[in-house]
Order: sequence, then C-alpha cells, then structure tokens
Amino acid sequence: MDRYCPEETILASNTSTFLSSEIGRKVEKKERFVITHWFNPPHIVPVVKVVWGESTSEEVFRLSYELMKKIGKKPIKVLKEVPGFLINRIQTAMLREILFLLEQGVADPEDIDAGVTNSFGLRLAVLGPLRTIDMAGLHPWCKGVQNLFPSLDR
Repeated sequence: MDRYCPEETILASNTSTFLSSEIGRKVEKKERFVITHWFNPPHIVPVVKVVWGESTSEEVFRLSYELMKKIGKKPIKVLKEVPGFLINRIQTAMLREILFLLEQGVADPEDIDAGVTNSFGLRLAVLGPLRTIDMAGLHPWCKGVQNLFPSLDR
C-alpha cells in the first residue's frame, strides 16, 4: 500500500480481532496505519472502534477519530492494542458463558437469545455495564459477583 498511496494517506483496517502490529507488519510508514472497526450492520450500529496501534501516530489516531465523528458515527477510543480489542473481548466472554450454559442444558438457544435481548440487552442500549454497576451499588454488586465468579466458565 505504501507504494500506491500518497504519504498523507491514512491506511485503515476494519479488522475486529487482528492486531495492527501484526497485519501492518509490512507497511513501511507504520505511523499512518490505524484500525477503524465498524460493527455489523454498519448502517444501524453507530459505534466504530478506533484502535491506537503500537506504531500509530497521534495525528493519524486523532484524524481517524474526528473523521468518524464527522460522518455521524460514535467512535470509541481503544488506547492499547490487545487481541480482540475492546468490544469483541466483552462479546466473546459473554458468548463463552452462553455456550457453556447451552452445553450444560441450562436453557435452549431460543430462551437464551430471548433472555439476553429482552433483559440486559435492552438495558445496555441505555446504560453501559459500568453505569449499571453504579446504579446497583458497588458493594452489593461486589457481594453478588464474589458468589457468581467461581461458577463461571473459564
């Protein structure tokens, strides 16, 4: 891409899990490589992750973030590259537990999907998980998870 694009061109990947340091390994000017991951369906879901890779310049990160805002998206800053970045890690952790519950026969797929979409799925559209903890109260929430964490799938 370095050969075909002017130097001021930002090179962006839509990857949801691969690190920019891995997929951008052959990019000569690594400071212009950034990840801007859109969620499906992108015409409905407003969030775009803007991931600061280990070589991404501050200017490229800022310009990419501002461009997402300018085109009407809701960019979120991921300040450090880790496998799966941010949202995919959260989503995969939930999916791991869902598959465990399904395997254990706790509920059938239809009830699992209905339970998620009609309970915390609705709540998460209005309140994020950390705000939910704040509303519940940190002390009662801590007591609850101390009981629950040991039984979750690892």
